[in-house]
Amino acid sequence: CKQFIVSRQIPTIYHSSLYFVPKFKEWTNSIKHTFDDLEFDEPRLIIPLLDTNKVIGFQGRALKPGALRYITIMISDDYPKVFGLDKIDFNEKYFVLEGPFDSMFLDNSIATCGGKLTNEIEKLGKSTENAVFVYDNEPRNKQIVNNMLTCIEKGYKICIWPDTIQEKDINDMILNKVSGNYCMTERVLKVGRYIENLIDENTVSGLEAELKLYHWRKC
Repeated sequence: CKQFIVSRQIPTIYHSSLYFVPKFKEWTNSIKHTFDDLEFDEPRLIIPLLDTNKVIGFQGRALKPGALRYITIMISDDYPKVFGLDKIDFNEKYFVLEGPFDSMFLDNSIATCGGKLTNEIEKLGKSTENAVFVYDNEPRNKQIVNNMLTCIEKGYKICIWPDTIQEKDINDMILNKVSGNYCMTERVLKVGRYIENLIDENTVSGLEAELKLYHWRKC
């Protein structure tokens, strides 16, 4: 599990916030009965979802190839599936991303753990004036394109990645610049700041966003 985290270059400041369980189904049932069948139980990385001082859910990330990559468990269905609520400042510019790992590389960011970005964020009841929605860089993924169009139609600010970016998400962008068998957090955070600037330069809304989305999905 530790080797996996290191291989993804997750900044060391987050390592103590991530956990490991040898039997995910059994452990999950000890918190909230979810699985009737404990056969084929497996180890997983645990990513807690926190809201100020309480746990609202967690995401289990598979460590073995072939398994369902992510399983998200919410303590209550009333909570939005959002990672990072314990650290976000909605009064400043903040990024809304598609995965917890990606959010660990950017300042003041949160990430959804399933569902549409706009739907989960709207459940929070917080101001979206300072929000910038950042989707994965997959122009041929019809679902992502449709979600981005919905985001634009709702009047939100959105990042449309430039053609020069080939990686599908922020973690892959990081790994394209920094890799190795130990964490190089200082270099990773420097690349993270570069990506933040790139997002700022490509943040649009309204008609401009619709036009850029049209060209982006044709790439």
